Amino acid sequence: MKKRTRSKNLSDDTISIIVQLLDGWASKLTWDHLISAIDFRINQHYTRQALSNHPQIKSAYDATKQRLSDSKVTENIASIDNQTSTIKALEIENNNLKEENKKLLDQVARWVYNAYAMGIKIDELDKPLKVVD
Repeated sequence: MKKRTRSKNLSDDTISIIVQLLDGWASKLTWDHLISAIDFRINQHYTRQALSNHPQIKSAYDATKQRLSDSKVTENIASIDNQTSTIKALEIENNNLKEENKKLLDQVARWVYNAYAMGIKIDELDKPLKVVD
């Protein structure tokens, strides 16, 4: 395994690049992920301690963590609102189906009474339908 050489000290330009990198960050943020991204972007490897010792980087890191955390909360609230709307719609649909079922049961009861009053037997009502070509 090749031993790493010490990266140059953090300059104002390098700090600016790291802060810009954090400003555009959209995925899970950890110090290890940030270190890998810096290594990929500017081919320099810094430790968590070296990065967090710079107030601008630490502040940008904390702000990004907060922003990502807030967006998760917002996504969760939106998801809960969407689920609540779905539940309400399903409750309305369920109530409508219950009402329709009650009306159909009332209609069947009417038909059974009327069939009985006209002297129609149950086996006549249960006869299969004729096949139509």
